[in-house]
Amino acid sequence: MNQPFYVSCIAIVGVCLTASAIAAGPCDKKPTDFFLYDTEPQARSAGIDYRPTLIAAFRNDKAALVTLLQVTAAGTLDGAGAQTHADVLWNLLQCWGDERFADALRSQSATVRGRVLDQLRYATDESKRARSSYPKTFQRSVDKTSNRTMLPTTGNGG
Repeated sequence: MNQPFYVSCIAIVGVCLTASAIAAGPCDKKPTDFFLYDTEPQARSAGIDYRPTLIAAFRNDKAALVTLLQVTAAGTLDGAGAQTHADVLWNLLQCWGDERFADALRSQSATVRGRVLDQLRYATDESKRARSSYPKTFQRSVDKTSNRTMLPTTGNGG
């Protein structure tokens, strides 16, 4: 007698979980899937302990995501280290979803935003499909200017 109700509840939960996964995006990789041989020592020279930060970012820790966004512009990642980091950023964008990733990115300086977007373009081979799947992250205003408000000058030197 209760079986149809039970099946309906499972179906509803399945639909809700599927919708949630689509909103946040597919998370195909885990932190252990990345070969960090070059990335870790390069990030360490910028004061970042990369592996624990990566693990925290995959666990939806916004401060960890912000740290990984900022290390992009630190100038210490090069070659294979930068290539791995680009892949990390691309996977984090997919895992976090467009809205939350773009929100974290928008809070950063213009330099960080620009470098992160360069890395994401590199990781996606300039794919228009990738950019159209994450419009808020790839929005032109994200990589233009700082989010600081400029105060109007008074005309008397100040």
